[in-house]
Amino acid sequence: MGERVVWIIICVVLAAALVYVVNRQQMPLPADAGLYSAELGNLEAKIDSMRIVIDEMQDALQSRDYDSGSSTDTVPAGPRVSGETGALLQYEIRQFQNLGLENPEEDILRDLFNNPQLIPHEGVLGGTMRFHSMDDLKLINGSWAYARYEDGHITGEMLLEYQVGRNGTISWSVIRAANL
Repeated sequence: MGERVVWIIICVVLAAALVYVVNRQQMPLPADAGLYSAELGNLEAKIDSMRIVIDEMQDALQSRDYDSGSSTDTVPAGPRVSGETGALLQYEIRQFQNLGLENPEEDILRDLFNNPQLIPHEGVLGGTMRFHSMDDLKLINGSWAYARYEDGHITGEMLLEYQVGRNGTISWSVIRAANL
């Protein structure tokens, strides 16, 4: 008789566990489940967007023109300079346009041209250091620029880092500058 009681208790416990599992599966989702679903959709869209950018970057890297005589282990000489081949890659242009720059390469160089206070050297003999022309400014890539400056007596050059923020604001940092 004692053995029957044990088996009855085991059957009751298993039946209760089965009822619990079935009821748990039929319970409605919490009220904030819709928020999680929407957030998941947003994250999936961002992932898809990033995959597109990655694919475009890979295509750009594969389609670069290299000297036919150069080894595949070497990097082509010289930086990408605006005005020659376009310093910004397509994804960088789109990124800067999304941040508010209408024509990113021109807008960045014009902003640099209009900020001669970035030149860390003082003019001599009454001269004022400035960027002589837009031709003296070059974008190297999506983060760096090169500039030549002068005061009419001495010339210098500098390497700058830039960042484009929201509303197209551009912030500059001088990496290195030297008078020639």
